[in-house]
Amino acid sequence: MAEGYLNFFAGQLVEVQSAGLWPGRVSQEVIDIMHEDNIDISDYRPKTISELDTKHFDYLITLIDERSEFPSELNIYCDTHLKFYIPGPDRTANQHAALRHTRESVKKAFLHFIGQHLLVRQEVH
Repeated sequence: MAEGYLNFFAGQLVEVQSAGLWPGRVSQEVIDIMHEDNIDISDYRPKTISELDTKHFDYLITLIDERSEFPSELNIYCDTHLKFYIPGPDRTANQHAALRHTRESVKKAFLHFIGQHLLVRQEVH
C-alpha cells in the first residue's frame, strides 16, 4: 500500500523503494482494495531489506504498529527517519472493511508526508 500511494501521489518527485523485515506476498484482497483508489499494485513484489538498491536514503519511512520497533542493526542510513504508526487490519473484523481502514491510514500518512516534506522541498529548490 505504502509504495503504491507514494508512487501514485509523488512518483515524479521521488524514487520509491519499498522493503520489509518479513515480506510476504501481496494478497488479492489488498490488490482489490487499492484498485478502489485506482492504484494498480498487482505487479508489486514484496522485497527484503537486503534486496534494496542502496543503503542510504534521504527518507526512511517505517510503518509499524504501537507494539513494534524498527531494529537499529540493519545497516540502513538515512537523512530523515520517520515512523508512521499504522495499525494492521483487525483480523476479527470484516476483512475488506479492516483493509480499507488500514488503506485510509496509510494514504493519510503519506499525503501528510508529501505535503510536509516533498512539496516543501520542491518549493525551496
